[in-house]
Amino acid sequence: MDFSYRTIEERIEITAYHGSNSVVYVPEEIDGRSVTVIGKYAFEGNNDILEVVLPDSVERIGSHAFYNCRRVEKMRMSDRIVETEDGAFKNCRSLREFQIRVILHKMTCLKNLLSELSQELHITLEYTGQEQSRLVFPRYLYDYEDNVQARIINQVTYGSGVHYRECMKERAIDYRGYDETFHVALCQDTVNTLFTIARYRLNDRYELTQEATAVYQNYIVEHLKEIIEIALKESNQEALLFLLGQEYINPENVEEVLVLAHQQGNTESVGILLDYKNQHWKIKKKEFVL
Repeated sequence: MDFSYRTIEERIEITAYHGSNSVVYVPEEIDGRSVTVIGKYAFEGNNDILEVVLPDSVERIGSHAFYNCRRVEKMRMSDRIVETEDGAFKNCRSLREFQIRVILHKMTCLKNLLSELSQELHITLEYTGQEQSRLVFPRYLYDYEDNVQARIINQVTYGSGVHYRECMKERAIDYRGYDETFHVALCQDTVNTLFTIARYRLNDRYELTQEATAVYQNYIVEHLKEIIEIALKESNQEALLFLLGQEYINPENVEEVLVLAHQQGNTESVGILLDYKNQHWKIKKKEFVL
């Protein structure tokens, strides 16, 4: 086994990982005992890891557990993690995706993650059954300014990410507050980030009001050309299929989109557009009765 561990009161704490796998699955049990803690510095400096999957048994992540894991991009875990100690993900600069299984309906885990990480984060909350909620928490930056007269230093933050993080409560997300923060993001974030926020919310519609639906839909319509260009440039097939499925790309403008895809040499997107066109917008042959 690639893990070192110790037993504390019949429970297992992972103390180190020695493997080199790109995707690491932490076991739920070792020697018949539940793995409940990821110990301090357990994965420190491992630059082989791209993704980590934690079992539902884990309740705590120790300080600096993933310190300097600069290539890790995704974490999968549950909301049973009620404690994330200081610096658990410090210098995890590529980490931007969390997939959280909602079991206890406590948001302590997510709240702690968002307070520690300032980069743009994509969160998927998997609720019981088929329901899920995908959310974007944009990045924010901070700086320090001298207040000479008061002889103090003030921390100043920039970006809508701070405002989005304020929508986190102990047991739930303030979805109404999250959607209202879109007005702040409009002034501070990129089209790509704004479109992803809108796309996720319109796709899942978890606690989405009609008012917020209209705001997101209007944004996409008003910036459609730029959104399509970004989706084609980045070969974002998920975004392209969303635009097709929601009929932002339709029989009236699909030819123009195909031209853009051809110009960029994006053969995969051309194939998706043509397949969708043939399957959903077939032109019926006219029948003449003599």
